Amino acid sequence: MLKKVIIIMCSFILMFSISTSAYADIDSVKNLQENEDIKSIVEKYYDISYNSYLNLELDDMGSIIDTDYIWAKNFITVVKNNIEEIKYSKKQGYSTYSVKRLPIKIEIVTISKKDNIADVEVIIDGNTEEYYPLFVCFGKNNFKLINKEGSWKIISINNSEKLFKAMNEKEFKDLGIEDLHKKIDDMYSLEGERKVVINNEAREYPFEYHDYNNARIVKYANRFCRNRNTFFYNAGVDCTNFISQCISYGFGDTQSYSNNSSYKMVSGKWSAGSGGGFPAWENVISNWNYMLRNKYNQEG
Repeated sequence: MLKKVIIIMCSFILMFSISTSAYADIDSVKNLQENEDIKSIVEKYYDISYNSYLNLELDDMGSIIDTDYIWAKNFITVVKNNIEEIKYSKKQGYSTYSVKRLPIKIEIVTISKKDNIADVEVIIDGNTEEYYPLFVCFGKNNFKLINKEGSWKIISINNSEKLFKAMNEKEFKDLGIEDLHKKIDDMYSLEGERKVVINNEAREYPFEYHDYNNARIVKYANRFCRNRNTFFYNAGVDCTNFISQCISYGFGDTQSYSNNSSYKMVSGKWSAGSGGGFPAWENVISNWNYMLRNKYNQEG
């Protein structure tokens, strides 16, 4: 009798173990499948976004982004406006910039899921010497996804970029096409910058002595950051050359070196022409030392 009881108990234990193991295997397969689906959504985010920029037309992102959430709404608005900015800027001759597909390395570091929410840590890498569209942010990106009716969709992305932080905080205003074009005109065009009122005195650029105007530097930088000002030479590694151009323009020069010789450039010390520039104009260390040195008017 005791032997029969032991056999029956062992049978129940064995059956329970097999059943538990089967359920565990099913859960494991389901978990792996969900992780693959999430990885696919992250990869599609970069692929669809890139296609939008290459075609200069916003692709349908409804399959990967849940627009019920504030970040998603803002992302659509920002990308749509940025694409229009690229198209309009080329049409107006403000820019010759064309988007090209650049390599992106996507590393999924961790995926953690609770209920219907997934938090995904992603590391993005690429060619740091190239200009990528705004949706590509190097370093750590924290994706948050939601599962609705069996489909995962992105509801927010956080990273070190201020724009992405702002997109998670409040809804952006979607400018109409006319207001957007006006904003672009104001951002890029250097026309209308020739006259300014300083201390109730009307002056016209360029002129020899006047206050520093930060707005002019911003306009110059916007105008030429992605397409070089061909009035100036190309220094190869062009960053300091570009900064000197911005500063010179902010202090009242024109966008052409040929018109600047009698204004804010300092002959023989801080100046540039079609064939090159002095060390203080194009070399980082020389420029730093020159800028920090005491100067009197144009004597350097």
